[in-house]
Amino acid sequence: MRLWPGLLACCLFALWAGPGRADDADAAPVVAKAVKAMGGEEKLAKLQTGSWKGKATVQEGGQDVTVVQEGTWQGLTRFRMDLDIQANGNNSKVLVVLNGDKAWVKGGEQVQDVPKEVLPFAFDLFYALRAPHLLAGLKDKAFQLAPLGEVKVDDKPAVGVRVTHKDRKELRLWFDKATGLPLKSEVSLTDPGGKNITVETIYSDYKDFDGIKHPAKVLVKADGKEVTLEVSEVKAEEGLDENTFAKPT
Repeated sequence: MRLWPGLLACCLFALWAGPGRADDADAAPVVAKAVKAMGGEEKLAKLQTGSWKGKATVQEGGQDVTVVQEGTWQGLTRFRMDLDIQANGNNSKVLVVLNGDKAWVKGGEQVQDVPKEVLPFAFDLFYALRAPHLLAGLKDKAFQLAPLGEVKVDDKPAVGVRVTHKDRKELRLWFDKATGLPLKSEVSLTDPGGKNITVETIYSDYKDFDGIKHPAKVLVKADGKEVTLEVSEVKAEEGLDENTFAKPT
């Protein structure tokens, strides 16, 4: 049972309830500006189902570990990551699949179920990392928005919006005041070990991917650790194979 925690943590970090709707009138224009800046509602909405490719470098035991990854998602409850972990001249393949109320990790030929008590942490973490993909859907009545005021993110004036959803942790987003593009997301979680942590994700180096402005660099900070993901491809997906999010074999 000790295989999945370290692998899941590595995979998760390699990546992308509050006031009532009376405050939406103040926060909604901020989100609308972001949607327009990223390419428009029609294009951004297509990322309800999508995929990415990227590479992350992390420090583990005093050495650099490179994680080459391909990820696929569908909505808020289906995620898949195929990972090639490179360290000390060795490569190992890891597959992580989250699907509704179940999740699995495959390392080599071994497949393990992720304990149910860990699933909320995993889903809320992915939810926060994928914040830029979610913006077009925030008009749905399932979400509530509220203003958070202004701060600076990497010396850039930023406007904040609080996002709440009955099935997810509160998400705090900050947008570049000038361009409207997302700069940061933040979520407070309880990790699998019971420790309260804040996961902060910084989005930068925006590039055009199939008509969508998307961060090509994603920096994740949590519990004193940092991981940078370099994104090389992002695209909407249609007609995914039915086994994409099935239990690995």
